Amino acid sequence: MTATLIARTQRQQVDLGRDSENVLAVLGKDRRLTPYGGGNFGMPLELMEPEGELIVPTERFFMRSNGPVPIIDPEAWSLTVTGRVNHSLHLRLDDLQTMPQRTLTAFLECAGNGRTRFTPVPEGTPWGNDAAGNAIWEGVPLGLVLDLAGIHDGAVDVVSQGGDFPEMQRGLPLAVARDPDTLLVLRMNGEPLPVAHGGPVHLLVPGWAGIASTKWLVGLHVLDHPFAGFWNSDNYVFWGADGTPQHPIREMAVKSVISAPH
Repeated sequence: MTATLIARTQRQQVDLGRDSENVLAVLGKDRRLTPYGGGNFGMPLELMEPEGELIVPTERFFMRSNGPVPIIDPEAWSLTVTGRVNHSLHLRLDDLQTMPQRTLTAFLECAGNGRTRFTPVPEGTPWGNDAAGNAIWEGVPLGLVLDLAGIHDGAVDVVSQGGDFPEMQRGLPLAVARDPDTLLVLRMNGEPLPVAHGGPVHLLVPGWAGIASTKWLVGLHVLDHPFAGFWNSDNYVFWGADGTPQHPIREMAVKSVISAPH
């Protein structure tokens, strides 16, 4: 089922084997972003807007991709809602556009932002302070879609399926999924959500590490137990001193950084 969801919506991928400037050009991104390999680009602090403007222009916003960057035709895109629901749903982009919309200004930050400030430096993309940004997001509260499907008593987690590769699944507690600020994003900074940031539809979980905000969303599956997939139990988790995983990374702690003078 997962492979079918992805195959139905995915037509091509950005060639991440190109040099970084070509990848940025294809995706409509600022060529001054810092390349980290694949679809990962940081925003140098000197690109922050002057005079206290906190909204990061879309072309400067950092990129984080755990796999390929799919180019999904909005006309072919669809979202399935399955699992512990009263009515399985199959929604098109037009369906979401006719539902009540919410606008939210929120930061999005990779869990590994600032990784190189640790000693020793942990494994993973060697981000500086360049994997965070603030944008204006517009879309449909996820809770409205869940209400449309009807959630069974005893439901615990909502698993989001990314359209980049079958294993890109992340479980979100139902209470967080129902938060009015948890959005199925359709627009970023006043424009249709671009491919580079998960277009045509991106799950946004404000305040949580970016891994919770699944890009290129194509499926939602409601479970009556906590999701124990790779991205919840093996990666993006806190590890104990004995080397065993403790719990998934969730909310991001408050951070601050001086961006000017340079």
